[in-house]
Amino acid sequence: MKRFKMVYLKVYHQLKNGINTGFYRQGESFPAEVDLARQFDVSRNTLRKALKMLQNGGFLRCRQGAGNFVSCKSANADFLQNSQGFSEIIQSDKTTAKSHVLKFEIQLASPVIANALAIKFKEQVYFISRVRFINDSPAELENSWISAEKFPDLTLKYIKGSLYDYFEDKCRLHISGTYLHYSPLLPSREIAALLKIDKEMPVIKVQSQSVDMWNVPFLFSENYTNFLEYPLKIFVSRKRTNYSAPT
Repeated sequence: MKRFKMVYLKVYHQLKNGINTGFYRQGESFPAEVDLARQFDVSRNTLRKALKMLQNGGFLRCRQGAGNFVSCKSANADFLQNSQGFSEIIQSDKTTAKSHVLKFEIQLASPVIANALAIKFKEQVYFISRVRFINDSPAELENSWISAEKFPDLTLKYIKGSLYDYFEDKCRLHISGTYLHYSPLLPSREIAALLKIDKEMPVIKVQSQSVDMWNVPFLFSENYTNFLEYPLKIFVSRKRTNYSAPT
């Protein structure tokens, strides 16, 4: 039974990756069950379990008498060109985003957090833990730390929305950009439960340090993102330094 479960999950992940990468294009008809079963060398019953997961996850739409059609859920962001918040990424992709606040409390800065925010050890900081949703599905767990001394008027109202809006509109802070560090890992039991994924499914941990126009950090976050469900495309431009225009 365990082997059967692993087989259909493997098929599910391969098909989902094909949808996210554009191999199966949005709006197009999905291959027939008999062809997919032959391609992956699995039974029709195993394949149907994988297809059902794709339908439940919003990757496929079943039309009566016409079969399955691709429905893409990926979110796109130009991280290396522009520093964008979660809400801005989703809004630009014409999908809906919301946050569920798990914690909003005062903590004493650990050595790591103090260094990340350029503040004193054991200085008071806000700790914010939020689950970010795309179209009512959990996409990432975000844990953030902000200096309570520098931003004493931060309230739950702003945390339920966009922190970038709070800093730019309320605090009139000029955000220069964000330093990002990516690392893959297997989620803890708690993270897997919050993101509604199997604990053997890898996630991407993104540590981000946002800085102002003087390169002073004001926000440090650790995000655990379900990139298999919501991949973020990154565009990197290339500038040639030894290029000579044709004459």
